[in-house]
Amino acid sequence: MMPYWIDSNVFINAANNHYGMQFCPAFWEWITQAHFNGYLKSVSSVKDEINERESDVKEWTNNLPTSFFVPNDTAALQAYIEITRWVANRDCYQSAKDEFLAKADPRLIAQAMAHGGTVVTHEIPAPKAKRTIKIPDVCDYFQVDWIEPFEMLRRENPRFILEA
Repeated sequence: MMPYWIDSNVFINAANNHYGMQFCPAFWEWITQAHFNGYLKSVSSVKDEINERESDVKEWTNNLPTSFFVPNDTAALQAYIEITRWVANRDCYQSAKDEFLAKADPRLIAQAMAHGGTVVTHEIPAPKAKRTIKIPDVCDYFQVDWIEPFEMLRRENPRFILEA
């Protein structure tokens, strides 16, 4: 099974909205279990983004196994170079290029390019935007699959059952 590569906004939005850790612990348990089953992971730079601010998500991610947040390897670094070249030639503001390359996004996409799988993000495409570069647009260009988190949940069908 090809892995899902999780963007930081999935964790942050889940904790702040639909799957708060206090009232939906099953979501967080499912993420951990899905990782142990080999089909859900992220990249170390996503963990770095999460660690930039104090939150329940920061504490939770720091308790995940080190295998959850994958460092870049040679294949991913080669894919990252391809992404940076594409971004450099993109018709948008330089500030959008700089912002995109400073985030975990290109490294996340590079892992999916190099090792297969699907990127999971809350971002939506904006292919003609000049002020921003979105994960789905880069994925589409490089033919990397991407989906929104709710689609991942529909596909995987976890059961978050209320305790008796």
